[in-house]
Amino acid sequence: MNADDLLEALGRAQRDADTDEWGAWEAHAEGAPAPDDDADRVAAFAPMDDETLDRFTDRALDAVGATSRVAKRRIGPPIIVALAAAAAVLLVFLPREPDPLPAFRLQVRGGDQTHRNEAELTVRRLSPESRLEIVLTPETRADPVVRAELIQGDAVSPWVVTPEVSERGAIRIAGSAHELFGERRGAMTIRITLRADDEGPPQHHELNVELLP
Repeated sequence: MNADDLLEALGRAQRDADTDEWGAWEAHAEGAPAPDDDADRVAAFAPMDDETLDRFTDRALDAVGATSRVAKRRIGPPIIVALAAAAAVLLVFLPREPDPLPAFRLQVRGGDQTHRNEAELTVRRLSPESRLEIVLTPETRADPVVRAELIQGDAVSPWVVTPEVSERGAIRIAGSAHELFGERRGAMTIRITLRADDEGPPQHHELNVELLP
């Protein structure tokens, strides 16, 4: 196993193990039987050969600004092993940053408009039985956190809808105006906010609608 294989295995390993489970894998690293047959973890906790240990240690020392060869001579093999083990723990058990959210393309269909080119519409006029379909399609596969709001004047309220989300991450909201907005009337803005996770930077998409009596 080389260093790149090790890092890939560590990145795939489960990150939410409890203390007992970690202890079992720690014992495995010292020669005890593996607690299960998870191939990723078996690979992650396998003893390192000298070449892998050297490469792993060089990366760790470079990260703290040390000169690898000099530092290795000074600190000796036991601390080198500890550094490598600490790096493995960080990679396996600390939460992983979510992948950046790709750009999403907004498509809208429906309403009472008479324009031939729907893309030119700036406001969708909807009577209670009008159909509205909103689709947000990602450029690449995504797993977005979706939040929808309605803005009417200075008032902002949650838009209580249940988006359909495909395996690829495409989002679809569809229904009649009555199903989607209830008894609301007048002009308002739909704002759909997407994030890679609950704390990630937002990606906003807005649509202006006018709900008719």
